[in-house]
Amino acid sequence: LALTLGSKVEHDTIAGWGIEPTARLLATVGPRHHLWTAVSRARRTPSLSELYQRINYAAFTGGTGLPVVLGLKGNPDLTPERFLDLEGGYRLDVGAGASIDVTVFRGDYRGLPTNEPMAPVFETTPGPPHLFIGTQADNLLSVSTSGVEVAGHWAPTGAWRVDGSYTGLRLVPQVDASSRDAQAPLFDGAAPAHQWQLHSSLWLSSRVEVEGGVYYVGTLRTLKVPAYTRADARAELKITRPLTLVVAGQNLFDRAHAEMATFDGVTATLIPRSVNVSLVWRY
Repeated sequence: LALTLGSKVEHDTIAGWGIEPTARLLATVGPRHHLWTAVSRARRTPSLSELYQRINYAAFTGGTGLPVVLGLKGNPDLTPERFLDLEGGYRLDVGAGASIDVTVFRGDYRGLPTNEPMAPVFETTPGPPHLFIGTQADNLLSVSTSGVEVAGHWAPTGAWRVDGSYTGLRLVPQVDASSRDAQAPLFDGAAPAHQWQLHSSLWLSSRVEVEGGVYYVGTLRTLKVPAYTRADARAELKITRPLTLVVAGQNLFDRAHAEMATFDGVTATLIPRSVNVSLVWRY
């Protein structure tokens, strides 16, 4: 058995003192079996902009002729977000350069931000006089996460290596009853429920290496980004000791795909198919 204990201790002028401890236990059961577990706690201090920002993002004239401004205000009463993480894993050394890892995890987030509507306020400055209708962040969202990760490694020879993995994630938002944020119950962390990848590299000779990978990312439900599968390939030729030629292709399966959505005035671009050729000089 091997037990590791530690903690990060920090202080800032916003949240004061904070302790972020961790404990890890590793058990080796015979030469091929390994078990481990870990528990950790972390926190995130609100930024100055989250506390004191004021963003006016729209303005129009109301039905009475009074200007109306829509905006977002910081909240100086925000508290640090808190996270508690519990993990457990098992590794099997199959032999012949192969191993399998299985990890399960559970996470609890507390005090995540929600966007709460504010009561309209009449303002005279900056002119002209107007009605301000805004939203303000508050710590009214909790999230529970759970999932599993499975990874495999195989190196049949010293020149050939194959790696693969799968991750499944379940995320459940829990909104405080006092929240009026209609989007909070739909929160999914912009994270896919399923991901997998397969990657291999091979030295054809002492001067030539080729590698390729296939990567799958599931649907981002809230952002409405569809699932995609990406294929990459790379070849490296050592021309001389300092000079190397590299040819790399990315996103080879399709012309372009989305990985993020357009929101809050930020326009997301598509990831195109591409091929890059480069010469690398090492000295």
